Amino acid sequence: MDEVQRYARFVQFKQALTGAQDYLLVGVDVDKAKHYACFMRSTGEVLVKRFPFANTQAGFAAFRTKIREYEGAMHPTETVIGLETTGNYLLPLAHDLEAHGFFVVTVSSLVTKRNRDTLDLSWNKMYLCRSIQKF
Repeated sequence: MDEVQRYARFVQFKQALTGAQDYLLVGVDVDKAKHYACFMRSTGEVLVKRFPFANTQAGFAAFRTKIREYEGAMHPTETVIGLETTGNYLLPLAHDLEAHGFFVVTVSSLVTKRNRDTLDLSWNKMYLCRSIQKF
């Protein structure tokens, strides 16, 4: 998918998400050695607050398996994976997910922080998921 197609898909996703009730949103806090994911519905229902997985091929496979489990249970219209922009640490995961057909977006750390600040000033990976909803 080239950049023009990626942007067009993002715009379409953003418009659809506004009224969506059945999207699976996965926010990932990216780090050097270990990533943490939050799974939630587009309605705001948190499914898993903290799913840790290693920044390795085996960790990526475990993460993809977890995503597929939720897709099988929920049958969402769309699954969207938001990666917090933290340098180059997100690139291997983003490439892996895209190679397996997932829709990946990046979420600015600033957007995540502002969203967190407006909610209750505490940190939780679900704020990354909510940031996907808001941008």
